[in-house]
Order: sequence, then C-alpha cells, then structure tokens
Amino acid sequence: MNLSGQNFIGISKSSEGKKTFKAVNPATGKQLEPVFFEATADEVDRAAQTAESAFKIYRDKSGKEKALFLETIADEILALGDQLMQRCMNETGLPEARLTGERGRTMNQLKLFASILREGSWPDARIDLAQPERQPLPKPDIRSMQKAGPFKTNINKCSLHSRQYPGYPSLEYISYQPPFLRAFYVDFL
Repeated sequence: MNLSGQNFIGISKSSEGKKTFKAVNPATGKQLEPVFFEATADEVDRAAQTAESAFKIYRDKSGKEKALFLETIADEILALGDQLMQRCMNETGLPEARLTGERGRTMNQLKLFASILREGSWPDARIDLAQPERQPLPKPDIRSMQKAGPFKTNINKCSLHSRQYPGYPSLEYISYQPPFLRAFYVDFL
C-alpha cells in the first residue's frame, strides 16, 4: 500500500493545495508519513463533477453489475491485508482485533447490499389496479416503487471522510478505484 498524500479526483491524483498535514499516531504522538495535501475548492468541485458524471453511467447499470461492483470493493479491501490493518492501527490507536472486526463488518455489509441488488426485489414495485365501478367512489390505478436505493450508506466517500477527519488521512488510499472499477466509479447513495 503506497500512500501518496494526494487527493483522488476520479482516477487522477491531485495536490494543488498549499496546506498540508500528517496523520498522528494517538498512542505515540508520532507523525506518520506521508504529507497529505488539503483539497482546494477547485479540487472539491472537480471531484463532485466527476462523481456526478460517473453516477450518470452507474445508475444505468443492472443490479447484477452493481452487485459485482460492491463485491469487488469488498475483495479489494480484504486484498489490502496486513498493510491496511497496520496503517489503521497507527492512525487510530485501535487494537487489531477491533479493526479486523470493522473490516469484516464493512465487507459483510457490501456483500449483503450486493445480494439485495442481485436478488432484485428492493424496488418494492407495487401495482394496485383501478376499480372504476367501486362504490361509493371509484378507486384509481396506483403504482409505486422506491425511488432511492435499497440502502443509504457512504460506500465511496472515503476521500470526503479524510478531509472531514484529518486524523485519518489514509482513507484517501481506499478511495482509489483500480482500473477494473473505473467504469463504475461512483458516489453511490
């Protein structure tokens, strides 16, 4: 795991900001490498525009494609292995057992969401046909389905979290989408 300290905007790295900071190990007080660049307003705007463009592509993906996307994220988190766990321990001061549990919970949530997308019933589509002859008043045709996704979560907001919680800047690394995920890069809500 090679941390650059730069901001990810889509699949590109950027470090236009003049302000920098380092993570601090809360157990030792020692500053951790690398230096992280605070995002400029322009970088934040470009990141939001990139996410919006990606969402226009992502929203048309099938449930199976979205499920594969989420499962791939879970697999990539696991593939980071001990390096991710060590960095998290250094940045948070939390014990490895706790962080292993958090990683497992995150991966299980992603896989659960993937199974819901793959299964397909989450829109809860309902058709209640009209009954024009019903007395005392006719019943209209009523059709409904959920407009939002099956869950509200921040799956791909790591770069925003690293700016909101500068004590944990390595979250920027997790926000990187490897080449096979580039077509699916999305701010999933």
